[in-house]
Formats: sequence, C-alpha cells, structure tokens
Amino acid sequence: MKKYSKLFILTSLIMVVVTALSGCKKKQEEQPQPEPTQQETTQAPVQSSEIRSYTSGRKVDKNGYPIFVSIPNDGSARPHYNISKADIVYEMYVEGGITRMLALFNDNKPDKVGPVRSGRFYMVDIVDDWRAGFVHFGGPKASNEWSLYRRFYSARIKYRLDGTATSSHFSRDSSRKAPNNAFVNLQAYSATINNGAPTWHPMKFSETPTAGNTEVNEISINYSGSNKVKYKYNAEKGGYDRSVNNVDYVDAADNTQVNVQNIIIQETTQTNYGDVKGHINLDMIGSGKAYFHIGGKMIEGTWERPDRAQPTVYKDADGNEINLSVGQTFVQIVTSAVEVKNS
Repeated sequence: MKKYSKLFILTSLIMVVVTALSGCKKKQEEQPQPEPTQQETTQAPVQSSEIRSYTSGRKVDKNGYPIFVSIPNDGSARPHYNISKADIVYEMYVEGGITRMLALFNDNKPDKVGPVRSGRFYMVDIVDDWRAGFVHFGGPKASNEWSLYRRFYSARIKYRLDGTATSSHFSRDSSRKAPNNAFVNLQAYSATINNGAPTWHPMKFSETPTAGNTEVNEISINYSGSNKVKYKYNAEKGGYDRSVNNVDYVDAADNTQVNVQNIIIQETTQTNYGDVKGHINLDMIGSGKAYFHIGGKMIEGTWERPDRAQPTVYKDADGNEINLSVGQTFVQIVTSAVEVKNS
C-alpha cells in the first residue's frame, strides 16, 4: 500500500507542475507583444545584377544568341518588316549597284523579319565577326573565291538557316511579289538554338558614349541613283531619322520611321571579279577609316580586323576604343565609289 501511495503522490505533483507551466505560457501569450523597432522592420535592399545587351547596350533579362538576316534593299523589297527591332544593321553593295542589308537580331526576335534574300561571301566575315547565326535564301555556289558556301568552311557559323534547303520557319507573303516575298520567323527559329551568348563582342556601348567635337546634323550617302540614303539628327528623339531617296524609311510592322542612335561610316576597298553576274568583294578583313555619328556629333577614327581570329575594333583618332550610345546602330559600308556628305 505504501508503494502505491508514493506513486500516486508523485503523479499528482507532476500534474500540478504541468498545469502551472501551461498557465504561465498562456498568460505570456495573452499579454500584448511590443511593436518591432524600425531596425527590425527594415529589410536589407535586394541586390540585383544589371545585365546589358552586348549588341545595343540596353538593359535585358539575359543575352541571347545573335542571328543575322540577309535582307534585300531594292525598291520592291521595301518597306522591311521589323527592321527597327534589329540591334545592328549593316548596309553594303552587292552586284548591280544595289545594296543589301545584314540585320543582327539579339534583344528582340520578331516572328516576321524580311524579306529574306541570298547572302554574299563577304557577309560571312561579318557574321563570323559576331559569332552569330545566319539566315539567308541561298547564294553563289561557284567553286571559286566568290562562292558563299565555300566561305562557310572557314567560318565559325554554327547555326545557319538556308531557305533553299528548308522551308522550316519561312513563309511567303502573298501581298508581295517573288523573290522579295519570303519572310523568316526568328522567334521560332531562335527557340531551336540552345547556345548561350558568345563572349566575342566587336562593338562597345555605354550610357556615356564617346563624345564628338564636330557637329553634323545631316548625313547623305549616295550609293547609286536609285539608292540615296539620308540621316537627319532629331534632337527630340535623340537619334537620326533615316530616309531613302527622300522618302521616310519606315518599318512595315508599324509604319513608323526608323530612328537610329549610332551611325558608323566604314570605308573599305572593293574588288570586281569580272564574271558575268558582276560579283564583287568587299574587304571586311583589314583596316580603314571610320566616322562615328552619335548625338549629332561626328568622331573621326578607324576600324581594324587583322584576321578572322580577332574581332573588329573601332577607335577614335587617338587610338581609344569607341563607346557607342545605347540603342540601334547602322553601319554603312562604303567604298571610294560612294559619295558621302555631311552638313
């Protein structure tokens, strides 16, 4: 009996202690808690990394894989679709005295770009300079030096979409006449490319671009009687309004005049091969004079690409690398046959 009595007493004591502790905890919970201090409520600022596009200098979520598109520029090919969405556009001679454009898309990959036409072998050097993809609709297949396909062998072009080899991602616009009615869906094509952004960047962009000291508000580039390019600086827009043959150069996607933040006049040499089709070469490997138009001011300088193992470098007259303004860039490839005037 004494054994059970002791056990009963011990159990009772434990129950009393547990009940007392529970009551204390309840009282503590019922009492109002003090407001958190200012130091406790202020959180540390979230550190976010700022990513800049290497093809425009704009803020982007990430840098993608750049893609060039070969675009015809004769009268029946204009207006071009989504040309204002290209980060960089090169314009250059092809045979017959007309020009063709090589438009680089990176920040935006529209679902309709073009029209798309054949490439030229010197375009390959530009595409290779950016380590980019290339969209074109055929090109010279000769076994000689002006063959587009022969040049591909020595180029670093991993992704290429040729409209003569596949219909994937291409469509025809019935409102236009062939051959200037083929368009590419870059949004769909870019989704098939798994590579990240190349680390090879020929141009540099900055919120504080290189300052010029020569005021130039208007630039005229006379490629031929049927292709006279003009840029007028628009201070309100902070860029240059482009026109061709005194007609506003508009984007067919929204019928808005193209306004460009940077213009590079890049001088090079031309070789005429003398074949029946009048094929030419433009030297994109080498060096020459360059004129940079940013913010209504001109900077005299140079361009240089000694070989295909190095990127093109753009410098001012003192040898300092050029920082372009954030935005779109047009590169006008000119030869001694092209008249350029500034005013």
